Amino acid sequence: MSSKFQISFSKLEIGSDISIGKTSKVQRAILNTEDGSTKEVAIKTFIDFRKELFEILAEIDHRNIIKLIGAVTENDKKILVMEYANLGNLYDYLRKQNQRLNVHHSMEWAKQCSSGVAYIHSQGIIHRDIKSPNFLLNADSSEKFVGVLKLCDFGIAHRVKDSKTSTRTILGGLSLKWAAPEVIRDDDSCSIYSDVYSLAVVIWELFTGKIPYDKHDKFDTQAAICRGTTLNTKSINCQDVPQLLDRCWSKEKSDRPEAREVVEQLSKISDDGKISI
Repeated sequence: MSSKFQISFSKLEIGSDISIGKTSKVQRAILNTEDGSTKEVAIKTFIDFRKELFEILAEIDHRNIIKLIGAVTENDKKILVMEYANLGNLYDYLRKQNQRLNVHHSMEWAKQCSSGVAYIHSQGIIHRDIKSPNFLLNADSSEKFVGVLKLCDFGIAHRVKDSKTSTRTILGGLSLKWAAPEVIRDDDSCSIYSDVYSLAVVIWELFTGKIPYDKHDKFDTQAAICRGTTLNTKSINCQDVPQLLDRCWSKEKSDRPEAREVVEQLSKISDDGKISI
């Protein structure tokens, strides 16, 4: 590990828990920097730390990706120190709204989510767990709409030599409501097109304000996705977005657009004024 990323555990003041999972825990913390200043951060402590995860995070740099600040590895500790997003995750944010987002707001955040995914794909990285809880919201006074969305949780992400290459699904890392059919069946592998399928579910959430498959149980959801039943887009009041989502949800992954194409299409829809109020 590069020395510029090494952080001493003594420099951290640990705060409250943010989330606790089976293999890791995320907490708020204060980082005391070398210049005497302090910085609010999020720390993620791992039971089993993948070296590839650090390598991925150390190399990526994009405004819509949560930023790695450093790591604590002394005394067998396995802690990543990350940028802290002070407004929580997108899934929870949408649940707290009394009404769905303004369509211009939805479009801006859809482009931000898509830009983050397009960037990691351009770096040969497949995320494999794209979902609204994995987009964090960071307040930014320069932004028109509340803040900036940042993709996080690269715990099962994988780097491939060719971004169109597939990798095997990781059992236990499946987020069903956002999963592509081939991921659920496990008769194929995760690819950038699996990520795009999941991204489209997040975009659907932004434009509808709804929870995907909220009236389905686990088994009905799995069956619906595998037989190619897609989420209802009739309430989306933005021309051409439903057709774009339908392409992203194509049963054959080769028929889906790449994330960079999703960014381009959303930008074109926005620039062409095909948005209803």
